[in-house]
Amino acid sequence: MPRIDFDALSWIADEISRSLQAARTLVAACTTHFDPANLREAQTHLFAAKSVLEVAAIEPLPRFLALLEKAIDTLFDAPDLSSAALATVERALVAVENLWYELTHHHRWQPLRLRDPYLALAPLAKAANAHPADLWPFPLPKPGGTPQIRSPEAEQAARTKLRHRFTQSLARWLKTGDPVALLPAREALVGRLVLDAGRDDEPLWIAATAFVEALIRKQLDRDPESQRLLRLLQRAQKDRSPRNPV
Repeated sequence: MPRIDFDALSWIADEISRSLQAARTLVAACTTHFDPANLREAQTHLFAAKSVLEVAAIEPLPRFLALLEKAIDTLFDAPDLSSAALATVERALVAVENLWYELTHHHRWQPLRLRDPYLALAPLAKAANAHPADLWPFPLPKPGGTPQIRSPEAEQAARTKLRHRFTQSLARWLKTGDPVALLPAREALVGRLVLDAGRDDEPLWIAATAFVEALIRKQLDRDPESQRLLRLLQRAQKDRSPRNPV
């Protein structure tokens, strides 16, 4: 995803805010009196917001809103699930509305904060392949086709290679201070994310990749704390072995 053009964003900010607020209000009303007409209207507002966001290329919000639309469909198919499902949908709407406010008013863009509501919506939307990486706003390599089955030895060799790449990249960054030097480190962390998908350490590599991306984009300072955290990540790659495979 390219850098967000906040001047262009200002043209659609109010429109999206109104659509999200309207959808949330309609869903909230259904928690006291279930009315399918309100849910259909909420879906209309979500579709309108999603369409504008797709044109503006504000990823991954269109994906999140599409999942919300599908989750609402569940309420029509299974009214007995309406109470719990409505609460899940309403929480997701509050989360995305807050995220939009942070983006448009404070220029803070943290779509990974939608992780929990996104995963909570997935069963309602019957989206078995929903994954936290869907919310990553920059391109991530994903394994295609049939998942590759690796022996423990092959996995360990891959981890060693990725850690070596991260270490070399970190050393260049510490020496030169050039953010571009961290590009191989970011790719190494993406490799760890792919290897550990579905395991306990997956959230660590998602957060670590976001941290390094922020350093590359100069959204975080090259200060002693950043250096300390990168060294901790280097050590974590050596100390942590694969756990809890799915």
